Amino acid sequence: MIIGVTDTGKPSYDKYAEWIAQGKNVTIKKLSFTERNIRDLEQCDGVVLTGGEDVHPKFYNQPELLNVLNSDDINETRDIFEIEIIEQTMKKNIPLLAICRGMQILNVAYGGTLIYDVPTAGFFSHRFDKTKSERHKIYIATGSILASIVNNTEGKVNSFHHQAVHSISSDLLVVAKSADGVVEAIERREKNGFAFLLGVQWHPERMSATEEQCSNNIAQRFLHEIQLRQI
Repeated sequence: MIIGVTDTGKPSYDKYAEWIAQGKNVTIKKLSFTERNIRDLEQCDGVVLTGGEDVHPKFYNQPELLNVLNSDDINETRDIFEIEIIEQTMKKNIPLLAICRGMQILNVAYGGTLIYDVPTAGFFSHRFDKTKSERHKIYIATGSILASIVNNTEGKVNSFHHQAVHSISSDLLVVAKSADGVVEAIERREKNGFAFLLGVQWHPERMSATEEQCSNNIAQRFLHEIQLRQI
C-alpha cells in the first residue's frame, strides 16, 4: 500500500507520515509542492492532506482578505499544488483523508469558503497561539462515517487552528461541530460509487493513545477502506 502525504515543508511532516503508517506495511510517498511531483500521485492508493499555512483567500473568491492575513502564513505555491491533487483524487476516485488545513483547502477546492480568523468571527475556544492547543468536545452526526469510526456521537479533540470551514460545498456534508458551531468534520454528500473521503479539523496525528477513538481509529479506517479497494 502506498499513501501519498502532502509535504508541510516543516518537521511536522514526519508526524503525519508516522501516524498514518501505523507501523504497518505502508509505504509513504511525499507529495511535495517544491518538487511538484504530481505524477507520483499515480502510484498512490490513498492521499493524506496535511495541516499548515492559511489558504490564500483568492481561492475562495475573497482576495480582499489578504490585507488582514499574515502573508508569511500563506503559501500560494502549496495551495495550487494541493488543489491540483484534490482535483486528481476527484477524477481518479482516490481515497482521501484531510487534516486541519487539509480539510479547509478540500472545501475550497470543492467550491466552499472559509472563516478567515475564528476569534474575529467570535469563536474563542479553539487556537490562541502556535505553542499550545485547546481541547474541546465535538458532536458527531448519527449515521455518518465519522460516527462509525469513533463508535460514538461525541468525542474530545485538540484544537490548533485559526481558520475554519464557512460555507460548505454542495458536494460535501458537515458531520461534526464543536459546541460553539465551528465545523469539525466533513464527508462526501453522495457516497455510493465514490471512494472514502473524510476531513477533520483537529490533529489526530498529535493525539495520545488514550484519545485513540478520534485518532488511531481514523488512520485504521482509512487504511482499511484502501485495502477493500485492493481486494
